[in-house]
Amino acid sequence: MSQLVLMIAKIDKIDNPEKMTELWRQSLPAPNPAEIKPEHYLDEMESQVEEIGWTAMRQLLVEQWQQTDELLVEQFRQKQTEAVIEDGHDTLKVASRMGVVYLPRQVCYLPNSEKHSLPGNAGLPEHEGQVTTRGLQEWVCLLSRDLPFGTAGRLLGWVAHEPEIVAETQLRRWIGRHGALIRAAEKAEVEKLEQRPNLEGLQAQLQASEKPRRPAAWAKELNAAVEMTLAQPDPKPPKGVTSSDWERVLQVRREEPARKAEELRRLGPEVRPGEVVGSVDEIVVRRPEKRSFLELGTACVRTTAGYRYLSGSIEMVLRQLLLLLTLCGGIHAKIVLLGDGARWIMRFFEERLASWPSATLILD
Repeated sequence: MSQLVLMIAKIDKIDNPEKMTELWRQSLPAPNPAEIKPEHYLDEMESQVEEIGWTAMRQLLVEQWQQTDELLVEQFRQKQTEAVIEDGHDTLKVASRMGVVYLPRQVCYLPNSEKHSLPGNAGLPEHEGQVTTRGLQEWVCLLSRDLPFGTAGRLLGWVAHEPEIVAETQLRRWIGRHGALIRAAEKAEVEKLEQRPNLEGLQAQLQASEKPRRPAAWAKELNAAVEMTLAQPDPKPPKGVTSSDWERVLQVRREEPARKAEELRRLGPEVRPGEVVGSVDEIVVRRPEKRSFLELGTACVRTTAGYRYLSGSIEMVLRQLLLLLTLCGGIHAKIVLLGDGARWIMRFFEERLASWPSATLILD
């Protein structure tokens, strides 16, 4: 009876595929009708295939690395003016999306210089000890964006088939490191834009707008009652609709008679063409240390085309905000800034925006 075998092989010459060197193989269990239990068989087969496939991917990563290491060692040898002695291997632990793998690196010894070298490091990022691949770092950042660190760590273990692929402490460090990289990139971009004599020809990168998320003024079941009441000569608010909401409904219905009750449930301010609305605030985050807090600035800029959120140090957020308002129309647009009256917000408006013809500060 035939049997399925998964194999990794090396072809020394691509034009002679019949001559291969087997590097790794693993067989799948041969089906046995006597042992098949219909309620479990497919699940067991799925687990077997997944496990063998995962093992094959890890082995393929190791084999590909070994070929790379051999080439780098040969390149290193050609550059030396003295003899190079191969002096064993040094194993590198790599945490990847395929789990943990161990890559062997050839150790080279230069007897005249009395130095050891690892030529394979030329194919690796700077590291001290373990290397974590970029793909796994991306998973860390994506999962931790929406989930608690503990939950993110468990999910990482499941998807990488390695329960302890990243410890929670290391997960926090990766988040901090990538956050610092993002902040550094933002700062460099701001400084580059600030050095330009003008911003002509540039456009703000905005997220496409969606309908604002506003709480409903009444339950959906009241829509029919609202429609019936609005059809009367002197409509009064139905039970379940507040008088303040009803005043807005009547005003909009007079201006736009075609608006239905479902649309009237979620009335609120909307950005108009040629208008740029910015809101600024400060949040205070407790640090792990006692009586220690981190002050962060936040801002949101919205136009009819889209919106953009900003966060970080207050000084950097204000620099970004000024650039963003300029790119969204600047002195030619109607600028509305919303703030809670904090001194730093008032000072920003007075020093940067008050001279713009159509800029307004609204205390929120």
